Amino acid sequence: MMEDRKLRILKAIVEDYVLTAVPVGSRTVARKYLSHLSSATIRNEMSDLTELGYLSQPHVSAGRVPSARAYLLYVDKLLEEAGNGEEEEAGRDFVRKVSHLEDLARSTAQALAEMTGLASFVMMPAQSDLRIATLQLVPVSTALALLVIVTDGGIIRDTMVHVSEALDADALYAISRMLTERFRGRTLKEVQHLLKEFAVRAPSDPQVLQGIEDLSAQMEKQNAADSLTVSGSHNILGFPEYHDSAKARQLLAALELSLIHISEPTRPY
Repeated sequence: MMEDRKLRILKAIVEDYVLTAVPVGSRTVARKYLSHLSSATIRNEMSDLTELGYLSQPHVSAGRVPSARAYLLYVDKLLEEAGNGEEEEAGRDFVRKVSHLEDLARSTAQALAEMTGLASFVMMPAQSDLRIATLQLVPVSTALALLVIVTDGGIIRDTMVHVSEALDADALYAISRMLTERFRGRTLKEVQHLLKEFAVRAPSDPQVLQGIEDLSAQMEKQNAADSLTVSGSHNILGFPEYHDSAKARQLLAALELSLIHISEPTRPY
């Protein structure tokens, strides 16, 4: 386990480098963050942190730069001490305002961007992994009903299906209960495999079952890009390293390429 003094020094280096994008020296740490420690003590600890892989040194006379390992430790451990009650309450307010998973992803991304001043990326789970909570058939007119699938993630999808004219509201309600009992807790992918078996063992209106299959397939195939929410990307330009327009363009191009890659459907090989 890392000593507390090393952790505090590493925390100071990460935070200063994020703000300035300039390698951090021992004098900077002593002057701005840990005035009770001498520069020599901080230098020795920084040397140890470099050997441990948390810091790197661009050249001999430069200060230190945090490594990816340092950022991971900062997020996992060092941020625990920086809890902010107002920010936590603001986050809860965002969550209270939403009722579905899509809204939650959008609000979460917005809240993170506003509270951190950074860009935020939130991706919902693949819809094929969502499990069915209820299936409802709502009569619309003679021989026509609204099929509603509600998942455990709060995502709701619906489609119109043709049904037998002999099915009234009571019959549709009974079918809804039967379908919910049979498919509750099943993933959308599982439902598609079980429908044929269900049609044989528990006869129902075939058009209803076809509607479930079509809607399940539609949800399962939803493009990953549709479930990715990005907010606050303009905040990136506020950081000192991106005052250089060439670096900013390079970052934005890399970001755009990543989003394109995410949006491409998986191809079988």
